[in-house]
Order: sequence, then structure tokens, then C-alpha cells
Amino acid sequence: MAPWRCQLFLLFMVFSGSGWAQTALFTLEDCRVYALAHEPGLLAIRQEDSIVGLENRIALSAWKPQVGVTGNLRNNIKQQVSIFPDLLNPGSGETQEVTVGTRWVSLLGASLDQLIYSPEVTRDARLQDHLRERARLQILERELEVKAVVSRAFYLTLRAKERINLLAADLERLNRSLRDARLLYDEGIQDKVDYKRATIARNRAAADLGVARLNLKSQTATLKQAMGFPGERPLELVYRYTDYTDELDLDNLPELEPRQRVELKAVLLDQVIQDENTDYFRRAWRPRVSATAAYNFNWQSNAIGELYGRSFPNAFAGLNLNIPLFQGGGRFLQVEQNEVRALQLDYEAERLLRLIEQEFTVAKNDYQAAMVAFRAALENAELAQEVFDVVLLQYREGLEPFLEVVIAETDLQTTRLNSLDQLIQAMIARVDLELAAGTL
Repeated sequence: MAPWRCQLFLLFMVFSGSGWAQTALFTLEDCRVYALAHEPGLLAIRQEDSIVGLENRIALSAWKPQVGVTGNLRNNIKQQVSIFPDLLNPGSGETQEVTVGTRWVSLLGASLDQLIYSPEVTRDARLQDHLRERARLQILERELEVKAVVSRAFYLTLRAKERINLLAADLERLNRSLRDARLLYDEGIQDKVDYKRATIARNRAAADLGVARLNLKSQTATLKQAMGFPGERPLELVYRYTDYTDELDLDNLPELEPRQRVELKAVLLDQVIQDENTDYFRRAWRPRVSATAAYNFNWQSNAIGELYGRSFPNAFAGLNLNIPLFQGGGRFLQVEQNEVRALQLDYEAERLLRLIEQEFTVAKNDYQAAMVAFRAALENAELAQEVFDVVLLQYREGLEPFLEVVIAETDLQTTRLNSLDQLIQAMIARVDLELAAGTL
């Protein structure tokens, strides 16, 4: 390799490595877009569109000319004998045995078959667009599932990050309380009970913070897996916490659009496909018509060395007609069977429509319940903050014991974490509601 090429290669590796190690900053929409482009399960199911397209082309290839070449070389070890009337004296009633053919026979031929009409291929031609659309609906269903899974994983990872922020703030506040308690203990103003209580609260908060950091790693790994994101590459979420609290609104709920649900679209399309199959069995009595032509080279000789010295070619062309008049009544039973299947799909569409309505109602109620719970939790957190500020001030003025500070501190921590949990539950419920409404 030339020196300048080595330098370019090394430069490329340096920049590639630095880009790989750089932390990726992703919003929720970025995570969804990345997942739609990289999630392995989705990439695999997208191949179904190509597979169905190839299957359609394979089925329709029967319309095209079918050309074949055959050849053989045969040694008639024991030649066939036929019995004919005595050709020299036909009226005598005598017969004579005649050996037919030659010891060595060879053939090389080419054939051409062209389908003119077939009920099967006609059905395949009518179905090809429906089958491609069916494959696309399967892909779309998987895309919606990926978006929902990524969204839930994003919100759970966000919760893990915010828990760390809250617990870190709690730990900092408890460290200050511990220093104050230690100072009061050293000056003899308070006994060591307050100091030990502050130490217990600080240790508990430090342990919770350590657990929260480990949980963040687990949630981030789950999010990466849902996105198809490289596990070794750093990933950082970009969001504004206040934006999510502003999004919660009872007045902007999505409306149910049943026909936008992929599952219902798929069942309705299956009905169309089933109708085509039923019509096919009704038309299955129609003739299969094809044209055929062939040209053959024949060589015959009793000596193999003289076999290819002279050929006896033959050729033909013609039309083939095949009309299945009666097949034991099987076609009538197949028509009846497909009509029953069509009725099945009608019931399935009705069942699915009712299920969609029920899912939407449940998702809507869950979302509204989650918002009510979040607003109550948020109000409790604000009240707990006010209570803590008052109790801490009273403690510093000697009006309240340190136990009240510990209780107020615990209430504040619990209510703040609970408000975070309720917010994330509301955002996840929003995803489920949009998925149920067919608007995700």
C-alpha cells in the first residue's frame, strides 16, 4: 500500500473511532426514527415485501413461454419385436415376426410451451396487488409495535434519569442536614440521636442513588435493544421535563379511527383475498388452453460409430385443451368451504371492531386515570415541599424536634418520586391510547 493511502486509511480510522465513541444525543422522535431504520426484527419482516413480490413474479411466470431442451442416448440391448401379417401373402393368414428399431438410438429436441389461459394463473394475477398490500400491512403493524416499544423504553429511561436527579438533590440536602446535626451535636445543643437519624437518612438516600444509577444502565440497555442501537456506543437522551407535564391535557385526546387500525385493515383485505379465492373455485371448470411446439433430432443405427452419421428430424405444433368436467364434486365442496371461510372473516372483522372499541375505551380511561393520579401526586409534592421548608425552619429555631424534619424529608422524597412515576405512567398511557386510536 502506498504511503499516502496508509495516511488516508489511518486518518479515516481516527475519525471513525472518534465518531463512534462520541455520545449520541437522541430525542424521542430520534429514537423512533433510528429504530425504524435499524431494529433487526423490523428489518427482517421488511424482507416479506420482497418475498411476496418474488412469489408473485414466480406465479405469473407461467404466462411466459416455457422453453426446454431434452436429449438422450439409448442402447436397446433387447430390441422390440412386433408381429405383422405376411406382407408377401397377406391373404394367407400367416404372420411374421419383425424386429423394430435399431440397437442404438439418440435424441436431441427443443420444446416450446405457451400458456394461453388458466384459471389458476388468472387468480394469481388478480391477487398480486392484494398480497403485496397484505405484506405492507404486516410491516406497518411491526413498525407501530416498534414505535410503541421504543416510546415506552424512552420514558422508562427518562424516569431513571430523573430519579437520579431527584435522589442526588435529596442526598445533597441530607448531607447539609447531617452537617447541621453534627454541628449541633458537637456544640452540645442536641444529643446524638438527631445526628444518627440524619446519618441513617443520608445512608438510605446514598443507597437509593446507587440503585438508581444501576437501574439507569439497565433501562438504557433496554432502550438500545429496542432501537437496534449498538450496545457499546454511548446514548444520551435529550428532553425537557417540563414539556411532558405541559402535554398532559384532557382536551386533546385522540379520537378513535377504527379503520386506521392496521389489524382491521388486514382483516378487510383478507376478505377481498378470500372473495377472489371463492370466485376462482367457481371458475375452476374453465378450460386450460396452451400452445406447444417441438423440434427433435433423431439418430438411429445398429452401430454406435455410425449413429450420428444421419439424423431423422421431426417437428410438430399444436394446441392443448383441458376441461375438468367432473372431479367427484370436489369443486362444489371447495366453493362451499371458501364461502364458510368468508363468513368466518366477516365474524372476525366484527369481533375485531368491538375489540378495538373496547381497547380504546380502556386506554382512554387508563390515560385519564393516570393524569388524575399525576395531578394529585404533583400537588402532594408541592405541599410536601412547603411542609418541609416550614418544619426545617422551625427545627432550626428550636421549635420542632429533628424527628419531624426526618418525617417531612421522607414525605418530600416519597411524593416527588411518586409524582415522577405518575408522570411517566401518564406518558406511557398516552402512547397506548394513540396506539389504540390508530394515530401513533
